[in-house]
Amino acid sequence: MRRILVVTGSLRVGGLEKVAVSCMRYADRSNLSFDFLVFGNDSDGYANEVREMGGRIIQIPHSSNPIKHLKNVMGVMKKYGKYDIVHSHIFFNSGIIMLAAFLQCIPVRIAHAHSIKRKGTSLKKRVLFCGLRFLLKFFTTIPCACSSQAGNYLFGKALFSNKGVIVPNIVDVDKFAFSEEARKQIRQKYGIKDTDIVLGQVGRLVASKNQRFLLRLFAEYLKVNASAKLLLVGDGDMKSELLALTKELDIQEGVIFAGTQTNVPDYLSAMDVFVCTSTNEGLGIVLLEAQANGLHCIAEVSAIVDEVINLHNTIVVDGFRDFQMWISKIQDCKDLRNEQSFVSLMKTSSFTEDGLKKVIAELY
Repeated sequence: MRRILVVTGSLRVGGLEKVAVSCMRYADRSNLSFDFLVFGNDSDGYANEVREMGGRIIQIPHSSNPIKHLKNVMGVMKKYGKYDIVHSHIFFNSGIIMLAAFLQCIPVRIAHAHSIKRKGTSLKKRVLFCGLRFLLKFFTTIPCACSSQAGNYLFGKALFSNKGVIVPNIVDVDKFAFSEEARKQIRQKYGIKDTDIVLGQVGRLVASKNQRFLLRLFAEYLKVNASAKLLLVGDGDMKSELLALTKELDIQEGVIFAGTQTNVPDYLSAMDVFVCTSTNEGLGIVLLEAQANGLHCIAEVSAIVDEVINLHNTIVVDGFRDFQMWISKIQDCKDLRNEQSFVSLMKTSSFTEDGLKKVIAELY
């Protein structure tokens, strides 16, 4: 029995957490056991599924002191080991995890990139990232990423091109298929008329998702289409700030904060255009889910990787300054639902269960 320690930081509903749990879900668990290391008490979301699959969740406090954090992680590896594999998903902080695993003589050390270069990173953080990237390059045995751009950013192009492994983020195309019945139910729930254009987004309410820009964009779009609605699915630390901004912009009647939902495909069916305002996405699995639903997606070009753009259902915009350019793109695609063509393309792509199973079998 090979023992694997998966480091996610949390098990809340989110992109990297979903991928981490999917790696367990599609692995051959007959000869593998999984522990998940999270920081603090934030273990909701996928926690029940992990336990149902036989996984154990280990919680430790998060420390901003890297030496203390290193000691805490090493303490887990000593107490709960001996592990054969460590698989870390926590961006540059995986460098500390890789060092801890090396010091504990864990032979297979996997660091997993889920994000591309972030705009507006402070000088202090860039210096910190340089140090952590050194640890990643030196102590990682298998560098993984959801896309080549994410891998090149976290590990450096030379290392990732030579040793990197792409772990495909997968989408259950049938699960996310458009449903006319779900569309009617969700729209009725929130008092949305059949004729209303609904712009939507699914994601945590955090700075990197850039919902402040989205709200300002929506305020401008209302000048073109006064009956439009904005449907936000997700929760997060910025919710209070975003609620206040809707009042400041006087758009609260048109904005729906739906919170975290388990039936995301139903909410996608209620939308007309998916607007991704993220400043960075390693792959943007939510974009794949939206496209599987037949939605055209609009996203900022530098935040979206080639693997998503090449699926032909994403419309890119250059920059966040020109509201009118975004509005023009929304107008171009608001009446276009083309789920069948995308489903066919998706089912022949690498974003499938079989693609992930093959990679996981090689990793674990």
